[in-house]
Amino acid sequence: MSSFLGGAGVGSYQPQTLSERKAGPWDADQPGFDIKGHEMQFVELRLGPGDACVAEAGAMMFKDAPVSMETIFGDGASPDEGLLGKLWRGAKRALSGSTLFMTRFANYGGGLARVAFAAPYPGKLLALRLADYGG
Repeated sequence: MSSFLGGAGVGSYQPQTLSERKAGPWDADQPGFDIKGHEMQFVELRLGPGDACVAEAGAMMFKDAPVSMETIFGDGASPDEGLLGKLWRGAKRALSGSTLFMTRFANYGGGLARVAFAAPYPGKLLALRLADYGG
C-alpha cells in the first residue's frame, strides 16, 4: 500500500494529487490522501475521475459508489509484461505470504470519490516520499 503514499512524515507532506502531477497547497477538494485515526490508523484516498489504485485483498475499509473494484492477476504495474512475467511476480508475492491476486480500485465517476484502506492489526502509518529512498 505504501507505493501510492508520499511525504517526509505524517502530516508534514500531503500531495495535491496521488501522482503529484501538480504542485501547490494541499486541498481537501483535490485528489490526495489523509491518514486518520490513532491506534488503528487508516488511509483515505481521494481519487479523481480516471484515477486508480491497487491494494491487497482484505485491506479496503470503505469506498464511495463511483469506485469500482476488480480482481487482477499480479499487481497491475506492467500490464504488457505477459503471462510468464505475471506468474513470476505472483510467485514472489506468494513466497512472501501474500496472494497472487490484487484488487484494483478505479474511479469511473465524474468527480472525486473516496476509498479507504487499513491494516488488520494496530500500527502507525507513515507517509514517505519514495523518491527520497531510491524510488
